[in-house]
Parts: sequence; C-alpha cells; structure tokens
Amino acid sequence: ISIYGGEDYLAKQLNNATKAIYEPGSTMKPFALLAAVQQGMSLNTTFNGNSPRTYDGIAAPVQNFANMSYGYINMYSATANSVNTVYMELQQDLGTTAVAKTANQAGISAKRVTGKNPFTVLGNDGVHVSELAQAYATIANQGVKTTMHIVADVTDHNGKDMYQAQTQTERVFTAHDSALVTKAMQGTIQN
Repeated sequence: ISIYGGEDYLAKQLNNATKAIYEPGSTMKPFALLAAVQQGMSLNTTFNGNSPRTYDGIAAPVQNFANMSYGYINMYSATANSVNTVYMELQQDLGTTAVAKTANQAGISAKRVTGKNPFTVLGNDGVHVSELAQAYATIANQGVKTTMHIVADVTDHNGKDMYQAQTQTERVFTAHDSALVTKAMQGTIQN
C-alpha cells in the first residue's frame, strides 16, 4: 500500500526500502523451511535444538539466542522460537544453494543471496527490504509471485488513467507448501 524510504531525502538521498542493504537475519529461515517442505519433509520432523553446536565447514560453534537449549524439537517449535541450531542442521541437510534458490524463487535477488555463505539460513547476506517484502508476499499469496511495483497507477485530476503498472503473476510454489510454511510462521507471533 505504501513505502517508507527514510526520514529526510535532503539529508540522505537513499531509499532505505529499495536501495539500502540489510542483513535479514532469521527472516531467511522460512525459505529453508519451504525448501524442506518441497522435498517432502514433515513439519513434525525433529532436530537437535541444543546450543552451542558445531557444523561442517564452520570453525566457531553456532548458538541460539541467549545460548538456550531446546532439546529435540519439531519444526513448528523451531520456527516459533527461531532456533538457530535446528535451522543450521536443516540447512546442512538441504545445502545452502537449496535455501538460496528458494529465496530467489520467492523474490530475493540471486545476486545477493547466492548460497555461498555458510550462514545463508541465518540471514548474513545483505538484501533490500523490498526484496524481503516481495518474498514474504509470495508465501502469503499461496506461492504465487506477483511483479513488484512501487506505483500501482496514476490518474489525472479528472480520474482518467494515465499509468497502470504492468504486473504479471507466476506460480513458484504450491499453495499447499506455502500454507504449511505460513502455519509454522504463525507460531512466532502466537507464542
């Protein structure tokens, strides 16, 4: 409906929503979850949620927030509590490129999220806020990606159409897989 690019264009000529780069952090986890669901994994599958844990190819142990240990938990609980160690294990099973590919299909640029970062699932690659909004909208739209646009239409003072955004839609995920991920994501705010 709207976009907020920043406080004062005269002080900072950068649209924070479309041009600035931010690390998305745990907001990348649903793309790993979606990749796993696409491969047939049940969200009742359990993983080791203890902290800290070590992973292949990563020198330092990975910790959960406040170094909290959860024991063996399913993906609903891991998502609701944003458990880093579970998502790192899931990423090791899937591969970083599968996580990146799913994020790319949803709407995040393949230039920024490539799957080469061993912390792809933890959101250490910088992205635009608009890309993340696009990707989440794809999941919310039951797996249908719509061409992102900033201005939908322009009318003149008489109400005559002067511009209409050219939008297209593309099904990139099944409605079923998107619904499962959405259900798991809801645990984050319900709990």
